[in-house]
Amino acid sequence: MAQASGVSVRTLSAAFREYRYCTPMQALMEQRLQGVRAELLVAARGATVRSIAETWGFANPGLFAARYRQRFGEYPSRTLGLA
Repeated sequence: MAQASGVSVRTLSAAFREYRYCTPMQALMEQRLQGVRAELLVAARGATVRSIAETWGFANPGLFAARYRQRFGEYPSRTLGLA
């Protein structure tokens, strides 16, 4: 992102902290978690949390579930059950 923006990594990180109140990696993680949640909420019957999470780049199911629960206050399997 820094290279594409034509700035240093330090400058990019500082700008994120100033305007988004987080690091670039935190912003990316938030986008990925939001993406998984959106897909879980509209998932077709038979869809799995694991397959949806893997689509969004989460390779470790346990770590993903912990981050998801920390962010949304429920396990991803519960969100899938709401669909």
